[in-house]
Amino acid sequence: MRRNNGAVLAASLVILALVVGAGVSAWQAVRATHAGDRAKKAEQAAIDRADGERLAMEEAQSKQAEAEREKAKAQEAQLEAQTQKSKAENAAAAEKLAKEQAQQRLRQIEKANDILGSIFENLDPKEIAKAERPLQVILVDKLDKAVAQLEGESIGDPLVVAAMQNKFGRSLLGLGEWNKAIVLLKKALATYRAKLGPAHPDTFNSMNNLADAFQDAGKLDLALPLREETLKLCKAKFGPGHPDTLIRMNNLGSAFRAAGKLDLALPLLEETLKLQKAKLGPGHPDTVITMNNLANAYQDAGKRNLALSLIEETMKLCKAKFGPEHPDTLVTMYNLAKAYRAAGKLDLALPLYEETLKLQKAKLGLKHPDTLDSMSSLAAAYQDAGKLDLALPLMEETLKLQRTKLGAEHPDTLRSMNNLARAYEDTGKLDLALPLYEETLKLFKSKLGPEHPDTLVSMLDLAGAYRAAGKLNMALPLYEETLKLCKAKLGPEHPHTLVSMGSLAVAYRDAGKLDLALPLFEETLKLSKAKLGPVHPDTLACMHSLAVAYRNAGKLDLALPLMEETLKLKKAKLGPEHPATLASMNNLAVAYRDAGKLDLALSLQEETLKLQKATLGPEHPLTLSCMNNLAQTYQAAGKPDLALPLFEETLKLSKAKLGRDHPATLQSMNNLASAYDAVKQFDKAESLYREGLRLVKQNSGGDSPTYAGALAQLSLNLLQQGKCTEAETLLRESLAIREKNQPDAWLTSNTQSMLGGALLGQKKYADAEPLLLAGYAGMKKQEAKIPPVVKDRLTKAVERLVQLYEATGKKDEAAKWRKEQEALTAAQKKPDNKPRAKNTLPRRLREPVHRTR
Repeated sequence: MRRNNGAVLAASLVILALVVGAGVSAWQAVRATHAGDRAKKAEQAAIDRADGERLAMEEAQSKQAEAEREKAKAQEAQLEAQTQKSKAENAAAAEKLAKEQAQQRLRQIEKANDILGSIFENLDPKEIAKAERPLQVILVDKLDKAVAQLEGESIGDPLVVAAMQNKFGRSLLGLGEWNKAIVLLKKALATYRAKLGPAHPDTFNSMNNLADAFQDAGKLDLALPLREETLKLCKAKFGPGHPDTLIRMNNLGSAFRAAGKLDLALPLLEETLKLQKAKLGPGHPDTVITMNNLANAYQDAGKRNLALSLIEETMKLCKAKFGPEHPDTLVTMYNLAKAYRAAGKLDLALPLYEETLKLQKAKLGLKHPDTLDSMSSLAAAYQDAGKLDLALPLMEETLKLQRTKLGAEHPDTLRSMNNLARAYEDTGKLDLALPLYEETLKLFKSKLGPEHPDTLVSMLDLAGAYRAAGKLNMALPLYEETLKLCKAKLGPEHPHTLVSMGSLAVAYRDAGKLDLALPLFEETLKLSKAKLGPVHPDTLACMHSLAVAYRNAGKLDLALPLMEETLKLKKAKLGPEHPATLASMNNLAVAYRDAGKLDLALSLQEETLKLQKATLGPEHPLTLSCMNNLAQTYQAAGKPDLALPLFEETLKLSKAKLGRDHPATLQSMNNLASAYDAVKQFDKAESLYREGLRLVKQNSGGDSPTYAGALAQLSLNLLQQGKCTEAETLLRESLAIREKNQPDAWLTSNTQSMLGGALLGQKKYADAEPLLLAGYAGMKKQEAKIPPVVKDRLTKAVERLVQLYEATGKKDEAAKWRKEQEALTAAQKKPDNKPRAKNTLPRRLREPVHRTR
């Protein structure tokens, strides 16, 4: 057992140690547990503290956020309050401004109404009827005052002012106050451009109005670029087929026509019409206006067949679409009548003019501008038809109505004055025509300016009247001034310029200045062919006048073929019965007579007279002229038994139809007197010469070349009767006039020779010799300018020298001059009396241009 005690002890110690160790471990474990618990508690506490702090922080943050939210709400509420306050203030301000604007607008409307109302204030029809001033003149005055109120800030709104300026401007245009309208319309356009821009429709309309004013005022250099700009802007804004664009195309085409630029006008109007028919239809009012304008342009271009067919088509459409009394139908009827008249179809023109006028009087009233236009045109057509008994009273009535309706200075009134003066001239009433022409020109210059186309036409007509009255010293400078202005204002190729050139050439021809006349005729013809074409009526008229000038210059080798070509072209272009064709037939027959081709002359003149009697009537001025020329040809052919009764019949008809003092009547009187001279019936001739002399002095004045010529004619008759003393007195008076007015003309030298002859008949040889020598020398120097039909004047001058030297016994001098006489006689054919060649160059009448607004 004892042997096992140590082991037991050892085991016990081990066990004890294990127990103690276990206890220690357990204690330590417990202690560790407690420490862990404490650590956990501490950690938990830390966590709890952290959570508390976090929660506290979150709570603080939450409170802070809440506080910030409350603050933001407070700020938002404050801002809302401020916004509402601002809105309230703005609303109040806007309401106040709206009230102020409404009040201002009301004041503007009231002011505009006051201005508009002032135009019509106190317009009592009864008082106007009693007043000396026409309504149009009163309206112009009132418009002037209304325009003055538009200046400054009377209305305020620039666009309102511009709109009223446009309205007033258009009103002034209608009243013929173009320059006043231009001032207003310029201001309106400047406002529209500044406020609305260049591409606004209102700007386009304003540009169109100003272009109308420029065109009406004759300022085509300003109208054309403005119309071109308007069209360009319209195309860009609306497109090429828009109705407004087509209106601008039509207006530009019409402006080109007014400027004589037919090469630009025709294709543009044709294109416009094509587009309008496709876009708007053939019966649309805009289409109808373009058809009318294109027909007028064809007329200007000499394309009369195209013009007639188009205007007839237009007439048919208008009647079907609008009815026979619609204003557009009446305008088309007027244009168709005008086209018939231009084509020489007076049998169609006259009844259509009469029907148009009747309808216009019923539909529009007697004093409507279109009615007055028709009255004037009908009177002109009566004049063309030789119905002067109807033409003159109608023109006088028209002028009286226009003065009452439009005023004495309205452009339409002035045109009627010019047309009436022309009628007086054509009826031989130069004592009435000249002062009326002069008054009209003075008014045109002051009203429209010296360069307006109407003023230039008036200048041309007055120069023509001076020429008809034999006042070439007044006619020539006026023709030259007119041509200079036409070239500067319209250009060297404008139709008006070409007419002016041709008219000046005719005046040079009449003045015996063939060295100036011929090159000017040739230049005019060249330009007319290039500009208007070889068969244009104006070109044919120029060919005719050049051929007459060649004939007067003795250049029958040039005159005859040109006259024959002209007649051929006129027959083809105008027809065989057109008045211009008949005039060419008449003048060609005279040229045949001058060339000694009496068989051709007689047959052609007899044919011409037959046609004129059938076409124009037996009493028409052209018929009477042809009768006179045929009688002269009978006389040249040695058939006094046919010549004298025809001369006598012509004079009788001329006195009855045209009046005793008409230039054509005086020419017939002179020709019959010459025929009496030829058959030695000097007493009958003297009686006619004396009557003619009295009437010429009454019409042309005692210092005119025409009067000087009448004195010379009577003196020649007296010399043939041996009444040399009386002849001397008349020839001295004639010579004084011619030396003053035509010092270098062959006629002046001829008068010197005749005066020498009168002294020779009284045996005043010493006084006669220097006059006879000087007269012959002057005529010989101017021989080329002496017309063939009076070349015998040179032979008679030599004959007087032979008689002088035979009477004074100077045989050698007599033989010398006899030899000269024989040479001249051999070179010359028997002369005949020269007819007065009628100037067939056209004179422009202003026709209305139909534009779309």
